[in-house]
Amino acid sequence: MSLSSMKSFASDATDAAKAQAPTIHDEWPDNECGAWHWSMAISNQPGKTRIMSSKAYSRARLRIMSRMEPHVSIAQWSDDDGSAEVWTSTQSPHGVHGALVEILNTQPEKVRVHTFNLGGGYGAKGGVKLEPMAVCAARKAGRPVRIALTREEVFQTIAKHAATIRIKTGVKSDGTFVAR
Repeated sequence: MSLSSMKSFASDATDAAKAQAPTIHDEWPDNECGAWHWSMAISNQPGKTRIMSSKAYSRARLRIMSRMEPHVSIAQWSDDDGSAEVWTSTQSPHGVHGALVEILNTQPEKVRVHTFNLGGGYGAKGGVKLEPMAVCAARKAGRPVRIALTREEVFQTIAKHAATIRIKTGVKSDGTFVAR
C-alpha cells in the first residue's frame, strides 16, 4: 500500500473542524457533533469605548476522571417473556432504560433498570456503557452475566473527548463586561 492511496484523516478535533477535513460521520458533514452557543447582548452606548477580545481554549486530547466505584453491570434475560433486568452503576437509570428499550427493540415494560448507591460519578456514569453488552451476553448465555471494568479498562474506554472553546468578550473602558 502506498501513502498516496490512503484516505486523508483528522488527527484531532482541530483538524476535524477544518473545511477540507474528511467527513467522519455522514450525519455530521461538518464533523460538529456537539456544539452549543451562548451569548450576552452587546449594549451599544454612544461615547463608550468597547474593547473586544477573542480567545480559543483547547482542552487536552483526553481527560479521564476516575471514580471510586467501578463500572459494573449485571443483567438477566428471560426467554419466557423476552424481558431484561439490569443492575448497574449509572447516574441516569431512565436514560439507560430508554436506550435499552431502543437497542432491544422492545416495549418499555420489558426492561427494568436498578441502580446502586453512587458516591460520585462526576458525569462519567451518565450514559449507557456496559448495559447493552451485559444484556446481550445474558441473552446468549441463558443466565445472568456480570461485567465489571478493571481500572485499566476504565482508563482505556471511559473518557472525556477533546474540546475547543472560543470565547469573545466585550469590555467597556471602565472594565465593565458588556458582552460574552
